Amino acid sequence: MVAEEIGFTTSTSTRLALEELPPNNPVRRFGDLYLAHRDENGVLLRSAFDPTEQPKLLPWLQLFEFSPPDEFYCRLMGTAVVRLFNRDYTGKYLREYMTAPAIEDRLYEMTECLKTGSPSFFFSHSAVPGREHIRIVRGLFPALGKNGQMLFYPIAPWHAEIP
Repeated sequence: MVAEEIGFTTSTSTRLALEELPPNNPVRRFGDLYLAHRDENGVLLRSAFDPTEQPKLLPWLQLFEFSPPDEFYCRLMGTAVVRLFNRDYTGKYLREYMTAPAIEDRLYEMTECLKTGSPSFFFSHSAVPGREHIRIVRGLFPALGKNGQMLFYPIAPWHAEIP
């Protein structure tokens, strides 16, 4: 698979704790929901997530299915994320639209999240050409679906809020 020409340019991320995120940021709100609905092993089962319960979170959500050894398929990209990236990557593999060095960083973050089974939170500037000025916060949440491991991956500008 070859990444689209638009690609993503650079990537430098800072790891955060959930508590460091603004309280009404979509990533923080999904984190609170995740903690409330995960099972006794600390994992959110896809069947336990009812999107109709939190319709304001859906625009900020990406859903990735894991394909060993290190590939991720974008099953869903919410409308706010599409606007943020100026493209819809639903139905594409991460390698189809993300280029170095950002791809290495994301693959590492995503596979580590699945290995540890713990949510992760990051701050960075957008890697989308022309949008590098946008401060981004993203969360990675391990989950299990009917086809195996997956990640809930909300992403939003730092200043974004939902009531």
